[in-house]
Amino acid sequence: EERMKRLMDSPPVITMPETEQQLRESSLFRDLEAECLEFIIPKFQTRIYSVGDRFIKENTPSDGIYFIARGNVRITHGKKDLDILGRGDFIGEIASLTGTRTADVIAESPVTVFWISAKDLYKAVEKYPSMHDRIWQVGGERIAENELRSTPPYDQWKLDQVKSLVKKGTILPIEDYDSELVKEKVVILLHGSATAEADNKKVSGPTMLEAQA
Repeated sequence: EERMKRLMDSPPVITMPETEQQLRESSLFRDLEAECLEFIIPKFQTRIYSVGDRFIKENTPSDGIYFIARGNVRITHGKKDLDILGRGDFIGEIASLTGTRTADVIAESPVTVFWISAKDLYKAVEKYPSMHDRIWQVGGERIAENELRSTPPYDQWKLDQVKSLVKKGTILPIEDYDSELVKEKVVILLHGSATAEADNKKVSGPTMLEAQA
């Protein structure tokens, strides 16, 4: 039993070439230009967590993003379980956009992650427009999923149904909106604020935009 515990708690050695390959094939970096990848990938560091470690806490400032190389983590908001993520998933995209953690992240098994600091991530976002667009795409989808799952009737949908709907969406910059924008559509303001032209009412994201009477 003790030997098995040591084996479970001892992560395999992950070499730099393997690290690079996993990151290059990830949703956040796949197909980005070589110059961007060469800039950002060497800045990732390896971190290891044991079962039960709560290594991200809700309502704390973003310290960067995490890529799961091994193991599974549970995402919780308050007392509600939101998701289980594993190898190949990123954590922390939302906070990299909003500045604040929106959920707790708890290791469900021994976990190895690749971590990049918020400072280094922001340098890449400022330097490479493709990185800026990609993190909004990946992080924006996660924000939209969370907003839908707390809004009727989508709060009764299965998680894979919500994810499928969000994948069909497009991220657009807006300042003002009218009934035509949201007519027969599901529109979520991800971040910042927008003003409804009909009544000059200002709303802040994340929130679902509704048609004006």
